[in-house]
Amino acid sequence: MVEVLGTIRLEVKEMCGSIIDPWKSERFDYLWRNSFLFETGKIYGIICEYGEGGDAISGLLSNQISWGNGRTYLDNVEVPLSKIQEIGWYIGKPVYSKKPFRKEITMKKALNNAIKQYRRYTTIEEIIEDFGLSEKRLNMQLGNYSYEKFRASLALGYACRKIIYCFPWMNSSMFYNWILSSSVYRFFRRLKSEGCIFILPTSRKENVEEIADKIIELEYIPAHVTVLKDNSDFKKYFYI
Repeated sequence: MVEVLGTIRLEVKEMCGSIIDPWKSERFDYLWRNSFLFETGKIYGIICEYGEGGDAISGLLSNQISWGNGRTYLDNVEVPLSKIQEIGWYIGKPVYSKKPFRKEITMKKALNNAIKQYRRYTTIEEIIEDFGLSEKRLNMQLGNYSYEKFRASLALGYACRKIIYCFPWMNSSMFYNWILSSSVYRFFRRLKSEGCIFILPTSRKENVEEIADKIIELEYIPAHVTVLKDNSDFKKYFYI
């Protein structure tokens, strides 16, 4: 496991990549050149429209998309992005068994695997109580969860001793449905006190003003960039 001492910095030139969100749809996101600094124990609201880099930041920090052209640092010491991704978690992502027979597994199996490997908890009942999970849903795959999806995913990431919790990009309606209705926000303060980082990409600043410690507004995609839907065309023009 990687120990994060204080800050994580991403230096991005320009890149475009695809990511599978918790609703199992594919998104293409363009991230404009910039430098992003994240401190442990803080919540970051990332403000942008769809496709303008919010999901890309979450995806980079949680190993959901590949790293093209940029640098990463822990406490100003350059390290491979893979070192940071070991402690990153993309909230809501489906959980799969290992290859060669890769298939989506139930939350019960995923939590039991986490208990065996990371030993943060000794029983699955402790996780259920800690995060207020519904025991009857544990036999479901996370992709089939409803409002409890984000809370269950957070519980699994915590059981796996993750430190950076990266949420998918959400418009205002999605944000209020999945962050507030699921009550996942109730755990932010506690995990912040343990040095965790939260990344919340969303469409409007008002969505995160009462939650975030810092708000980062991303630049718009430059006018000369044409967002292409065909993945093969992306590979011709951008880093993936």
